[in-house]
Amino acid sequence: MAAMLLANTAQQSLLEHCCAIGILSANFLERFAPTDIQLIRAALVSGALHDLGKLDPTFQAFLKKPKGTTDFGVDGVHIVSSKFSFEKHARHNEISLLLFDWLRDPADKSINTKSLERIRHVIFWHHAQPLRKQEIKELDFICGSLTASLAGQFQAQFAALVLEFLTDLQLALKDYVQKDVPLLPRWEDLDELDDFNDLSTQSVPAYKRYSTAQSEFDGYRREVLRNAKNSVVRAAVITSDRLVSALPPAELKRHLEQRSLHEMVEQALFSDSNLVNEVEHCLAQFNQRFPKSERNYQQSKAAKKLCTGSPIGVLRGPAGLGKTKVALEAASLSKANKIFWVCPRVQVCLGIFSDLRSQEYLPGTSLEICTGEFKLMIQDGKQIITPEAQEFSGQIVITTIDQIINAITTHRNITTLIDVLSSYVVFDEFHEFVQLPGFNLLFSELVECKKLCSEGQRCLLISATPHPLFVKEMLEIEPDEQVAIPSFNSAPYELEFAHYQEDNSATNPLLKHQPPDSVVISNTATTAQLGFLSNYDNEESALFHSKLKKSDRLELFERIYQSHRQGGDHSIKVLRSGPILQAALNISCPRMVTEWTCAENWLQR
Repeated sequence: MAAMLLANTAQQSLLEHCCAIGILSANFLERFAPTDIQLIRAALVSGALHDLGKLDPTFQAFLKKPKGTTDFGVDGVHIVSSKFSFEKHARHNEISLLLFDWLRDPADKSINTKSLERIRHVIFWHHAQPLRKQEIKELDFICGSLTASLAGQFQAQFAALVLEFLTDLQLALKDYVQKDVPLLPRWEDLDELDDFNDLSTQSVPAYKRYSTAQSEFDGYRREVLRNAKNSVVRAAVITSDRLVSALPPAELKRHLEQRSLHEMVEQALFSDSNLVNEVEHCLAQFNQRFPKSERNYQQSKAAKKLCTGSPIGVLRGPAGLGKTKVALEAASLSKANKIFWVCPRVQVCLGIFSDLRSQEYLPGTSLEICTGEFKLMIQDGKQIITPEAQEFSGQIVITTIDQIINAITTHRNITTLIDVLSSYVVFDEFHEFVQLPGFNLLFSELVECKKLCSEGQRCLLISATPHPLFVKEMLEIEPDEQVAIPSFNSAPYELEFAHYQEDNSATNPLLKHQPPDSVVISNTATTAQLGFLSNYDNEESALFHSKLKKSDRLELFERIYQSHRQGGDHSIKVLRSGPILQAALNISCPRMVTEWTCAENWLQR
């Protein structure tokens, strides 16, 4: 009977499907965290058992209907008919959790408690939950659904089928890896199984749990680690599920017979890249233009230091020291095939995109900017709109933090996490993440995911003003592990403090007429607008803030950069901006007027 069970409408064998996904999930974890045996085993077990719920007779009857009579739903939705509703029926991943809890022996200690909870989490959440009027919090709804599906069939008969399937699955896994692969203890006496309805009050796993009652960093760090491990294993299982489900049944059988599933891991990861050579060529050009440069020497020294010790590096230094160049060299030394450059806001992305596409950096490299507003690629030196479904495919992907957080907070984008884990990741201006409630925990979770990886997939945190308490207590990176570069700017500064009435344009420096080559930064876009309008007739000025249309902002951004960059044309005499400017552009000016602000903003400006 077990050999006749199906996994999907592609008519894949359920036995072969589950065997392949268990092995492939473990292969992904062996690639990312080869020394974490418990995490690898959690991936294997959760991958192999994730579709136990497809033993449901109703699901099998649906798959065996004649072709043309079913309309298979997306994302695991099944059993399409006018009478079917998920308000009354459990999904197969939900039934998988019930069967896992029903069949495992509570006395068995071969898998530790944390791993068991992780397996339960992945099995239950390998599909997004359907919207229901009442959220499932306990197993009672699932128990009732499966009881109705069995339609009077004795639980013992169904249990016999499940155990037969598990026995065959263990034999298939053993045949592939050439050693025993314990999944669940075999029940020799079916009478020992209790009624699965006895589990009705047991809770289902939470998708992601962060307590608001924590008073110490230790509690938050434990939650971050738990959620990070859950995310990594879940990403491996879902990615494996999607890869295997796309195979014709004959090709799946061939992979199992030839033990070649590991080839799918290599194909799924970004490996065909010339990025290291392109970065090395870029660095060589800097050395040729500035031979025996102390600046080049200090940048290279910092890059090498960032590639030793912890897989999480912190680069601290003021604006203008060449942090972009240091990050590229560190990525090159780490043999990065791909870089994710993660920024706190769109304008920072645009600045990095503008820098990297310039002639002094990587004009011929496949660059991509992917935000909610901009989806652009540079291919063969030409800028194009990123084709649909090809997001995150560039050799260097510049994106915002929310796009990456989607990988650990949504089901749809979870496979992006696999790409992030296998790439070199730069978190630019990361001090801004610390100020955002909720985001700081999810950012910590992403960093923890990278910590779980081997040294080959490194992570770099960049800021002129890293938050010392957060870095030490939350990320557990000591101050002496951070790499600092002193400023190469030897220009003198003169600070002048002005007293003024806020609504008086005659005394308020933010509203007054300014001489050429001035930059005015206020704390709100409204003040910048007022200053621009007050001096519209007597200044050759430009106004920059976050409220502009996308097309206007992109054009103005380029104008500002060309005007105020090193060797710029100074076409903009006075630049007025809200706070968007301070972390978005590497530009300079002989005179700045700035409103009183916090310490981090002062240093950024």
